[in-house]
Amino acid sequence: MTLRVPTTAVGPVLPAIAADTQLTPTMLSLLTTGPLLCFVLVAPMVPSLQRRLGLNRLIALALLGSAVGAVLRSLPGTVMLAGGTLVLGMFVAIASVLAPAVVREVGARKPAFVTALYTAGLSLGPALAAGLTVPIGAALGSPWRGPLAVWALVPLLGLVCWLVAHRRESGSAGQGSAGQGSAAGDAPAGGPAPVPDSATGLGTVLRESQAWLITTYLALTSLAFYTTTTWLPSVLAAGGTSSTVAGAVTAITSIVAIPASFVVPVLSQRPTGARVLRIASPVPVALGLGLLAVAPELDLLAAILLGLGQGASVGVAYTLIVSFARSTAHAAAVSSMSQTVGVTLAGIGPVSFGLLQETSGGWQVPLAVFTVIALGQCLVGLALQLRGRDAVRPSSRPRRPGSGAAAG
Repeated sequence: MTLRVPTTAVGPVLPAIAADTQLTPTMLSLLTTGPLLCFVLVAPMVPSLQRRLGLNRLIALALLGSAVGAVLRSLPGTVMLAGGTLVLGMFVAIASVLAPAVVREVGARKPAFVTALYTAGLSLGPALAAGLTVPIGAALGSPWRGPLAVWALVPLLGLVCWLVAHRRESGSAGQGSAGQGSAAGDAPAGGPAPVPDSATGLGTVLRESQAWLITTYLALTSLAFYTTTTWLPSVLAAGGTSSTVAGAVTAITSIVAIPASFVVPVLSQRPTGARVLRIASPVPVALGLGLLAVAPELDLLAAILLGLGQGASVGVAYTLIVSFARSTAHAAAVSSMSQTVGVTLAGIGPVSFGLLQETSGGWQVPLAVFTVIALGQCLVGLALQLRGRDAVRPSSRPRRPGSGAAAG
């Protein structure tokens, strides 16, 4: 929840921020793209920070820093607004890279269920931020500073939960701790010998073809998410939909993604489910974009398809990271690589979509291009399936009964 709620909450109150601060549209755009830029700069350094500080300390620091950044940007003055946004972006980037490592560490016995909770939270966050930010501001009598400060409670609550869970794990005899072992990439109890950090660093991951396929899959998932989130209301409005209805239809996309992102990691437990979902998950995205291009009056159906495809693709992408990782440190390295590339492509996507609209004079061309891109993601899923037997090496992770998701 911390990874999405504080960062996406700024979108609904951008008009209020513009009216209060008199910032130009370019400066306002930095409030949404700034965290993405922080991600590109910070994410590659996270594996090194994890080795130095340990997973437990770094997660706690990231949660605390996210709360501080959320409070700072709500204080008076444009300097605080900009500075708080950058602080928030840096610490959210750290937490985002470490999240798959956390899933692998604490979900060793139930990886599919823990991954499902994580990906559902990624989809639930934007829906809550879009639906509650403006009402919270109205209730507080503060159009934007109040709700942005209130959302600092999410990372603070996450910090409390993390500290309590870690203390409980630390007190369990014979159990691996989320703050111990993780930093060194230890395997779960009863598993193989730990994989040395030198063999799981970012430099090693960059030479792994499977990691590049996972990176491409997550990057295309991020591209579709950020592009549709940015431009879907405008596409709907161009088709004659009122701004109110366009906003509601866009919210449906996020809502539909929640159950899809939860169910897919669970279904991926079985090898057959994993094979099918890797290839098929982007198909609804392609269908939704194509439907908007040829039949914009079917906007509700298109939004439902987009939500299903995006939620399913997120579930597949993070299941791939967790199942492919040989250790907690390796999960952090793969996550650093895949999310850095993914966020970079996500930042390019909305700009490219807008440029295609300007040069073509309509929405059909950008919608058609991104439909082809979504179908291309299916081919990446096929390539992942063809190399799927190498995703988990028998010498690195033992196969447990019922662990089809990890082995698939």
